[in-house]
Amino acid sequence: MKEYSCPDCRTIIAHDDMNIKEGVGVCSRCGKISKLIDLVEEFDSADYSRLLYEKPPRGIKLVRDKMNPMGDVTLTYHRINPAVLFLIPFTAIWSGFSMFGIYIGPFLKDGKIPLEQALMGIPFVIGTIILLISVFSMLFGKKILTLSNGKGTYAFKVFGIGRTKHFELNRSTRIENSETNYQVNHNTLPQITITNGSKRVNMFAGLRYDAMDYIIALLRSVAR
Repeated sequence: MKEYSCPDCRTIIAHDDMNIKEGVGVCSRCGKISKLIDLVEEFDSADYSRLLYEKPPRGIKLVRDKMNPMGDVTLTYHRINPAVLFLIPFTAIWSGFSMFGIYIGPFLKDGKIPLEQALMGIPFVIGTIILLISVFSMLFGKKILTLSNGKGTYAFKVFGIGRTKHFELNRSTRIENSETNYQVNHNTLPQITITNGSKRVNMFAGLRYDAMDYIIALLRSVAR
């Protein structure tokens, strides 16, 4: 059975001093009462922290402030999604034929495009734009995590354009694996969730588990 330490004096809390029903544990040395969920999370954090001494998983680049090793940290994740090998030829064929048949062909032939035909092609234009955005995101998209002075930002950017999320990071912050609402081959995609009170921030959806565990280890080490 796993052993858990008191967060104050680091004494091992005896199993007899844990009240499962009440969800608390009492340190026999200093008398501190801790929630069992906090003890479990601290144990897991120590287990995760070992990952930081290993080489970062493929796709992760970690940069620390050389002047202050405990200061700013920037993690960048970039790895090309294998699905793009299918998406590129599909986009070229589907969008190429539809755009040529609806717009380019008639314009080259008659120098104009009938209005009804132009309106009919709008869904194909929208579909082409969505496909192109997906291709560029898979090829050039970067997930960027920046941590500094108890605050963090997470962004997914393509050529510097994207959305940024902000969050707090301290000892009371919950950092855990969770699941998205999306599935690939009937498998639900994982993500990292950061919770501060009622505020939740989801990030790094769909990463490999080795990369996700490494990022969680980093977040927990900074949150201490």
